[in-house]
Amino acid sequence: MVGILLLTYDNCYLVDGKIPKRPIDDKLILKQFCEDAAIICSENTEVMLPPSIRKVAKGVYTNPQDIAELLDSGMPIVNLGISTLDAYKPDVLFVVRSDHLGKKCKQFRLTEYKKIFTVYTSVRTIIDVYKPI
Repeated sequence: MVGILLLTYDNCYLVDGKIPKRPIDDKLILKQFCEDAAIICSENTEVMLPPSIRKVAKGVYTNPQDIAELLDSGMPIVNLGISTLDAYKPDVLFVVRSDHLGKKCKQFRLTEYKKIFTVYTSVRTIIDVYKPI
């Protein structure tokens, strides 16, 4: 299982009550990861998923019982939820960085992860890659 998050440089997943501004190629990156994979996330995250992501995925799962069955299935899984990342640690976590700034910030703690490398896309989007400690 892989996890994907959109965070600011100071690890915020909500800025002034909204998700951070997406880098230009964030939706394309997300679509490529989710193609032919099952998505697990919270109901809050599910509501925000763009139709193009739903279309390429093998399904979106929010129910813990369904997620438990998926984990045993061997199917590729992409974890997109803050709460599901806490409950189901991915083997690798990809953090797409937003340069969004704001006053109020809700942070995701990366204390249980170790950064292994950083990738820069052709349009200069930064993706930090982590693994669980």
